[in-house]
Amino acid sequence: MGEAELAGERAYLRRGHAALAGMRAEAENTQVAGGDPVDDKVTIAYLRIARQRRIAGLADGDGTAPLFFARLDYAPDSDGGPAATGGPAATGGSGGPAASGGPAASGGPAASGEPDASGRWGATEVPGVAGRRFYLGRRHVREAAGDDPLVVDWRTDVARPFYRAHRGDPMGVLRRRRFGHDGAELTAFEDEFLSRPVRSTGDAAPDGYGDGTPDADGGDHGDKGGARTAVVAAGGLLEREIERPRSGPMRDIVATIQPEQDEIVRAELSVSLCVQGAPGTGKTAVGLHRAAYLLFAHRERLARAGVLVVGPNRAFLGYIAAVLPALGEFTVRHSTLADLVDDVTVAGADTLDAATLKGDARMATVLRRALHDGLPPRPGQSPS
Repeated sequence: MGEAELAGERAYLRRGHAALAGMRAEAENTQVAGGDPVDDKVTIAYLRIARQRRIAGLADGDGTAPLFFARLDYAPDSDGGPAATGGPAATGGSGGPAASGGPAASGGPAASGEPDASGRWGATEVPGVAGRRFYLGRRHVREAAGDDPLVVDWRTDVARPFYRAHRGDPMGVLRRRRFGHDGAELTAFEDEFLSRPVRSTGDAAPDGYGDGTPDADGGDHGDKGGARTAVVAAGGLLEREIERPRSGPMRDIVATIQPEQDEIVRAELSVSLCVQGAPGTGKTAVGLHRAAYLLFAHRERLARAGVLVVGPNRAFLGYIAAVLPALGEFTVRHSTLADLVDDVTVAGADTLDAATLKGDARMATVLRRALHDGLPPRPGQSPS
């Protein structure tokens, strides 16, 4: 059964690649609107750059990873049926897996329920996901405008349970599936069941949790009531991926982000973070994935303000340069500290005593006081 399911997932992967190629062709055929070559020069140039970035973002990878790395099967509602969203349940069917193309799949609020104070939905509160199935990847992939996506972006709210759900809090997820790969080809999968489908004694299994027979498109892989021989033992793929030997440039870690790392990645824009840890613990990778997430969640705001990554030297920046583009982000500026100040003219030199004083740890207290004195009072706070 495992090999048959894997064949179905490979068929679905081919379908996704075909859809991505169609999206890229559509972008390539998009014409930049004309205008006055003088008065509209800046606008035309901006639109051309945006078009090129769009085309680059739809590239079919570098052959080192498949189009999707995971699948989430959400449990049905308590009545055993799919959510009333007009879309298919987790059975996949002839239209492929259920992946809502509405707000639940795009990361924005939906028409029912209420987001939290920050405007973001909690994982168990994203409307319209019950009984549905989502494949998670590095970019959104759909077959035609308005269609349910074949693959949803890892940064959407609906993908959050992949990183945070567990048996104590399944966050509405029945099954979490991870995929193993060799380059861009799927080689294995493992399933982790976080909750059980709701059914009455003697009832047939709800759609999506049947006898395990894959549909023609590879969409429906039922759990046979929980009895499954997975291609890989539970936990094996995650451990294998984390322990994979690293060589060459840094790569993204979207398939292996841990819960505590995801909390940092998805923290609100207003939160200033300092990530500390021993060498090799993923500090830089988490920081880069946070930048990618913030660009996804606050694109318009950050498009105006810009995002800057500062590294210690050019060699380090070269090492991390491929991470954000692999996640579809091409607008982030990378710079060394020296590059930022290279146009500053040195007007003098400190004496030895002055240089020693400036390097003293006590200067941190002085600078903190000076900075604090320059901050405006918080709302409701009386000036000191």
